[in-house]
Amino acid sequence: MKKYILFLSTVLLIMNFSTTQEKIYENIKFPYQLITNDKQEVKECLDMTYTRGCERISSQLSMIGDYDKTLECWNITNQDIFVSKKDSIINLNEYKIIPAKEKCLKLMEDRKIVMFNEAHHLPSHRITTMSYLEELYQMGFRYLGVEGLREDGHILMERKLPTISSGYYIKEPQYSNLIKKAISIGYIVFNYDVGGQRKEREIKQANKIAEVFEKDSLAKVLIHAGWGHIREDTAILNGLMAYEFKKKTGIDPLTINQSRFNEQSKKKYEHFIYQILEPFDEPSILVRKKDQQIYTDSITDIILFHPRTKRINTRPDYLKNSKLFNSTIIHFDKYIQEELLIIAYDNSEKIPIEKRTAIDVAVKKKGIRDVELFFPFKRDFIIYTIDSLGTIRNIQYF
Repeated sequence: MKKYILFLSTVLLIMNFSTTQEKIYENIKFPYQLITNDKQEVKECLDMTYTRGCERISSQLSMIGDYDKTLECWNITNQDIFVSKKDSIINLNEYKIIPAKEKCLKLMEDRKIVMFNEAHHLPSHRITTMSYLEELYQMGFRYLGVEGLREDGHILMERKLPTISSGYYIKEPQYSNLIKKAISIGYIVFNYDVGGQRKEREIKQANKIAEVFEKDSLAKVLIHAGWGHIREDTAILNGLMAYEFKKKTGIDPLTINQSRFNEQSKKKYEHFIYQILEPFDEPSILVRKKDQQIYTDSITDIILFHPRTKRINTRPDYLKNSKLFNSTIIHFDKYIQEELLIIAYDNSEKIPIEKRTAIDVAVKKKGIRDVELFFPFKRDFIIYTIDSLGTIRNIQYF
């Protein structure tokens, strides 16, 4: 019955969009905008006249779901591949790749703190952390610290949802969905990145996380950090956040690195191990065949391998493959030859649209008729379609 209702809703949405006449809508200043190739920062990045902005524009492209262009801009300035000493001598015939979650959950059972990292331009890393929330909550984890949160966690918890001003990266739908999902389950979400330069920042982060254990000795904490902050070695700045946390508290974090083995815009930018692995379709780990030992390095406890994505009307299939999402398809008859931006909001959030973080954002490319949207919650949604000028072309309710 539920499947029938979802199907009927999808059909009604498709029919409604295809037959709605042009209307004049109120003017809304959306925090999400199309980023086209003629935007100066993109143009300078792609023609390599000013590449310093490529990482920033890559993150901005990820916030509107433009996956291919995100990778393209990222790889203009990130082409070097880190190969550890252990990588260079690995015999891959001794290893096999298996889904990561079951083995990771087993290792998490007796830990007081688990730390995932992310590459800031890859929303799939946020989805992976989100996929562990339910099971970790059942294990007694009650706190979620997120690097991207730039407002006081107490204010966030009073409001019960993030806003556009909660943090730069939280604008990206899967980051805000991670926070919304955690709060709905029962987590206390807190901020721990309180600024500082280089080593000072690492120590401040560690101290802020340690405060949770000082106030609650029985606490179990999940951390979602960026890049190298979860390193447990001393090769950089004589130790980063995870190292400093362990030194201060004596608590050994389980660190899970998501940033090493991911697809790039071209295979030549990928790690040689990643290039020659047999295909796999979910976040995975390498284990040694003879004893099931996880392949890792001296930097973190676990290295996740993220699968290559297939494109479904230009959208990456990791959204469709995740068990966290429901979806609906918007069918375009009228604007096939236009590039448009589709923004989906939770219509139950009682704050102005301009302040809301989107549940999903997608770019409808020229020549594309169908675009699939993904929702991690069963709510009422309002879906805006806007053009490159920010003009609303259509509003739908789902």
